[in-house]
Amino acid sequence: REEDLGAFAEKLLRVGAGSEVRFGYLRAGERGVTVAQLSPAPKTRREAETVEAEELDLTVREMTYDYLATRYYEPDKKGVVVQKAPVAVRTNPNRVVRGDLLVKIDERAVDDLVSFRKVVEEIRREQPEEVVLFVDRGRESFFFAVKPEWE
Repeated sequence: REEDLGAFAEKLLRVGAGSEVRFGYLRAGERGVTVAQLSPAPKTRREAETVEAEELDLTVREMTYDYLATRYYEPDKKGVVVQKAPVAVRTNPNRVVRGDLLVKIDERAVDDLVSFRKVVEEIRREQPEEVVLFVDRGRESFFFAVKPEWE
């Protein structure tokens, strides 16, 4: 019953990840038992790791289940979430905004924080005059040019 969900969730939290739990159920008048192994809860936005790319004036964080769910993305969606958008781009009315999903930098896929770091390192070695960010925003996608500040 819906009113029992809170108490049920609390019991599962006390049992803990990695534990096996036996469930009894009633289906079509027949009783049955099944066993489930509890996995760790997915990271939340507060627990997500962030990475800053100073040269691009950009900060991103890893994608989390709650982000995917609130934006109706499929669970296998790839990318990193923009936390702080480049200042130069913020002046553009069609700009990168906090919460956008960054999926490519200069035609290089950004699937997660690992690939984001790799792409940023490649860009640091190349030091191009301009870097193109490709973001998804629900049903829309945008390209934005950023001029990195190389020291």
